[in-house]
This record gives sequence, C-alpha cells and structure tokens, in this order.
Amino acid sequence: MPQGKKYSFFLGANSPCGFYNAFDSFTDDKAVDQFFIIKGGPGCGKSSFMKKIGDRLLESGADTEFIYCSSDPDSLDGIISPASGTAICDGTAPHVTEPKYPGAFENYINFGDFWDPSAIKKNLGEIIYTNAGIKECYRKAFGFISAAGKVSDQMFAAVLPICDINKIEKRTKGIISRELKSKPSGDGSLKKRFLSAFTPDGNVFLSDTVNGNFERVYKLSDTYGLSHFMLAPIAKAACASGHDAFVCYCPLNPEGKIDHVLIPSLSLAFITTNDSLPLESDPDRHIRLDAYIDHDRYLDEREKLRHWKKTFHTLLDNAIDSLHASKQLHDDLEKFYVPAMDFNKVNSLFDTLCPAILSKLK
Repeated sequence: MPQGKKYSFFLGANSPCGFYNAFDSFTDDKAVDQFFIIKGGPGCGKSSFMKKIGDRLLESGADTEFIYCSSDPDSLDGIISPASGTAICDGTAPHVTEPKYPGAFENYINFGDFWDPSAIKKNLGEIIYTNAGIKECYRKAFGFISAAGKVSDQMFAAVLPICDINKIEKRTKGIISRELKSKPSGDGSLKKRFLSAFTPDGNVFLSDTVNGNFERVYKLSDTYGLSHFMLAPIAKAACASGHDAFVCYCPLNPEGKIDHVLIPSLSLAFITTNDSLPLESDPDRHIRLDAYIDHDRYLDEREKLRHWKKTFHTLLDNAIDSLHASKQLHDDLEKFYVPAMDFNKVNSLFDTLCPAILSKLK
C-alpha cells in the first residue's frame, strides 16, 4: 500500500497580537465527524500519542495533516485525517479547546487519569514559579514580535506607492486562467493554516509540505509583502472553481496577509520566499515580485529600507531568544510530570483508540 501524503502545518502563531489561535480549523473540514480533545499537563505524552496515530494513518495510505506546535516545533498540537473522519488536538493552554457539541461530535481524552496527583503536588511551589517565568518570557517575545510587525508595516507602506499593483493583478489573471480549471463539483473550501512560525528554533518554515507533495510550484520572491496581491485572488479563484485549498497566512499578520496557497487536487502550490522563508527545491515557475517595484524610486528609499530591515531582524532575534528561554523553562516543567505518569496506561489507550480510527478509513 502506498504511503499517505503528510502535510505539516501550524495552527497557532506567535504574532504581534499575542498567541493567535486558529484551532477552530480542526472542525472546519466537512469530512471530519469525530474530534478528540486531549487534556493533560506538560510531558504527559500527548504529542507522542498523536504522532503514533498519525504515522499509522500514513502507513495505511491516508493523507494526514500533522499540526506542529509553534512553542516547540518538534512537538505536535494535533492531527487531521479526513480519510478516517478524525481529528485529534491538544486542548490545553495556550490553545485551550472546548467542545461545542460534546459527545455528539467532540470527546475528551483525559491524560490526567494516568498520573499520580500526589507526586505532582509536592512540586507545586516550583511549578507555580516556573509557570510565572514562562509567562514572562512570552510577554517579552510578544513585545518584540509586535515591534517587528510595526517595522514590517513601515517597509510595506514605503514600497506600496512605488509598486505597479496593476501589473501584478494582470499577471495573476493570466495564472488563474491557465492553472485553475473548474471542477463540476461546485465551490471548494479554503482551509486556514500557517506554513511558518516564530519558534524557539527560529522562524521555522515547513518546506517538506511543499517539496514532497506538489508537482508544480510557483516561487514568489517577495521582500516586502507584495505576494498577497497575487495570492488572495488565486485562493478565491481556487474555491470558486471547485478546488479545496490550504491558505497559509503570515504570522506577522494572521488575519490579513496570505503567504502561501496550496491546492492538492491540482498538485499546485504558490509559495512566498525571501531570506526568512527559503524554498530549497527548484520551482516550476519563478516570479520576482520585487521587479514590480519602480527601480529609480526604490533607490530613494533604499537606505531607509535597509535600516528598517536590520531593525526588523534584530527584533525577531530578540523574540526568538525569549521563546527559546520559555522552551527551556517548559522542559523544566515537564520534569515534574513525567515521573508521575503511568505511560503503560497511555499505551493501552493507544492500543484501543488507534485501531478504531483506522477501521474508519474510507
């Protein structure tokens, strides 16, 4: 049996407005008819539990989304498997998730049933102190990210008046006409995701999602945020022509700026690249959006833009340092919980739940 396709995304972003939670997307897929919300503390095995189920789904040939954690990109926040009608997420802070239709659609999985409360309680003072330190690290990180977002906005505002948006729109219409052939099935759906995130490991770009799954890739080289003018119409046209699309937003503007559009049914991807978002594979088409900026007028702004760009990267470096410090404290927090867990019971739950999920594969 061929391996299913693995799509890696984030559904949470460390953004200028704090932690941006897009976890409602777990229930957006109409193919999902059962949703498991895991509750439990740090180090309780939630991520490993979901990864094992996700790996089994892939081995069974089911395309599966692996949702990674922006606070620890080696850890999972959830999986989504349309082929089995199943989604599972970590429903604890900072992405607290509660059921809308408990029992009928969502069900809790309580990993707190598998720990010894008395073993954890004896460390209460240190747990409170460590949690306070984590909170302070995030306060600093969000402050730096907010400042970086303001600088990014300044750069965009300086470039926009000297950019030929009409030419970008004309180029976009040609791409839509050539690439987005209509399906007879009616409107598609747009699924909000993040393909990059500011994490303790830096600005992580999940490029394997692109490299392994899409035959045709448009690389949009874009220093100042112009790709949205191309990607927003493409996403709209994909939906109107009957294709589902992953619409991946920018962590610096998670409500308003699209960075990437992925259309699996056409094996077609549009990827924004710059020095923070490198695309290692060779694209089928390369569009240099910076070329739509008037060169002579750009020279008048160049020194100012260089200064802002340096400031932008310095602010992000400081934010990432704070996120890294938070991750180190979170690792300390896990040490209070891991010894208190009965992982044999976690494994027993896996042995019961995973076969039930696999049995639903269509």
